[in-house]
Amino acid sequence: MATTFLSGIDVSKWQATTPPLVGLSFLFARASYAATLDQKYVLHTTAARKAGLVVGAYHFGTGFVTPAAQAKVFLAAAAKADLLVLDLESDRTLT
Repeated sequence: MATTFLSGIDVSKWQATTPPLVGLSFLFARASYAATLDQKYVLHTTAARKAGLVVGAYHFGTGFVTPAAQAKVFLAAAAKADLLVLDLESDRTLT
């Protein structure tokens, strides 16, 4: 049996421009961090849609903003994404 892999990338405000998308199947863009929108989300997702990619949105969750507030911001920003993901990592930011 052959194994098939799909190629894709994740991006956020740290990529000032959208990287080349040729040969990719998907792009995940950070839509929000805590209760803040990612300033490059629209740029990246627009480019991905234009290239015909599956578009995923992710939220970088934190412990210093309530889950309800974070969910509200994320879902408002990412409502049109094909896939939604929650990114939970160690976050040393203190309130």
